[in-house]
Amino acid sequence: MLRVMIIEDEPSAMDRFSGYVESYNDCLSVTARAYTSEEGMELFLREKPDIVFTDIRIPGENGLALADRFRKAGWEGELVIISGYDDFSYAQRAIKISAADYLLKPVFQEDFNLILDRLLTKIHEKSGLVQESLAPDPQWPEHIRRAQQYIDIHLEEEISLTDAAEYAFVSPSYLSSSFHKILGITFIEHVRRMRIDKARELLSTTGLPLKEIGERCGLPDPSYFHRSFKKITGVSPSHYRRDCGIL
Repeated sequence: MLRVMIIEDEPSAMDRFSGYVESYNDCLSVTARAYTSEEGMELFLREKPDIVFTDIRIPGENGLALADRFRKAGWEGELVIISGYDDFSYAQRAIKISAADYLLKPVFQEDFNLILDRLLTKIHEKSGLVQESLAPDPQWPEHIRRAQQYIDIHLEEEISLTDAAEYAFVSPSYLSSSFHKILGITFIEHVRRMRIDKARELLSTTGLPLKEIGERCGLPDPSYFHRSFKKITGVSPSHYRRDCGIL
């Protein structure tokens, strides 16, 4: 049974989100419901959830800052940010703390179901420790293959959905929906997995310092590189390298 925590200060929204989770399937249970950041931290430490949904605007510390504290405490569970504001700076901060997704209110049952589908897939992959390499599929549509080519070319740099869509000759919204439909994950998550896939290759074939490997994969922040690598593979970069026989 996976433990879910919801942090939301509106009682009606809390009841609705809890109902969405509980009706999804029997493998999920809402074990913690917090209405303030203080209550959220207390319940987080006590319940140790596998998945956290948090609104940004809550009494006390905002949800992004609270989630950042969870990460700094070593928590590697799945995080979903909920907001009533379509603010790009919020989305950027959500990415920095490894949020799996960013939901805009109003949030409906189908939104939660799509998110939970992806989260459970990720959790199941992590339970197998290391997933298979993400090789491009020749059956992918042309625009997906072009987007993949763009990612490969710019892997060491910051990669945006808008730039990849322009390279693939489609709109950002169409490319985003295509990734959901064809690959079953978001564009951002696919880029992150490609970065980690490249890191695995470098860790297993070179003696490059971890910091340089992170930079070559577009993850120059060592702590974020470590957290992202372990989140996807189940082991730390140094542990992975040792398992590959590279000292």
